Amino acid sequence: MPDIQLIPYRVEELRETSTEIPYGVSMIQAPSIWREGYKGENIVVAVITQDEINHPDLRGQIIG
Repeated sequence: MPDIQLIPYRVEELRETSTEIPYGVSMIQAPSIWREGYKGENIVVAVITQDEINHPDLRGQIIG
C-alpha cells in the first residue's frame, strides 16, 4: 500500500449544532430534499476504486 500523507490541519472550533449549510451541500440542493422528508436513512453512496476493495476498514461493507 502506498504511503498516505494528510494535509496538516488544526481544529479551530467545535460546535454542537450549526445553522450554516456548507456551499457544497447547498450546491447539490440537499436542503430542498431534506424539506421533503428525506434525511439519508437507508441511502448508500460511495465510489470505491479497485485498490480500495480490499482495505481492512471496508471489509464486509461493500455491497455491490
